[in-house]
Amino acid sequence: AASCADSGVEELVPLLDSATNTMNRIVHRLRPPILDIKGFPEAARWLVDHLAVRSGLESRIAIDEDIGAVPQDVSTCLFAVLREALSNVIRHSHADSVTVTFAVEIHHWILTVTDDGAGFDQSRIAVENGVGMIDIRERINVLDGRVRWTSAPGDGTTLAVLIPFR
Repeated sequence: AASCADSGVEELVPLLDSATNTMNRIVHRLRPPILDIKGFPEAARWLVDHLAVRSGLESRIAIDEDIGAVPQDVSTCLFAVLREALSNVIRHSHADSVTVTFAVEIHHWILTVTDDGAGFDQSRIAVENGVGMIDIRERINVLDGRVRWTSAPGDGTTLAVLIPFR
């Protein structure tokens, strides 16, 4: 009886290893170690570069040199918003390029993501708010921030996020 139990356990080990590896990959994609080690600006550069290589999009990122330290809750929020925004560009915009900026202006952190893609009719935004847009809005609201999409069919899209200092 012991040998049957042992063989069952032996069969589970590769499955558990595979599940653990998969979980670690997912966790690192959601919150890569670079976010904690080097902060949001470097994590943003890494994400833009990583997604550009994967998608073939031409990408540019500009980060103010005087950003200073960004609190962990703000970094986590901005990273999730940037990941969702870039994912939306890749999945929906049919863009050739994307530009990301991160700046400080009058007691706010400002993140913008601009693509040269298909754009959309802003009058439809209230009717067709996608899950990604809702997720972005909810994340920014938690930090008392503001979010704005600017777009028109054929003119690309810009997402602008403002988060106040605290």
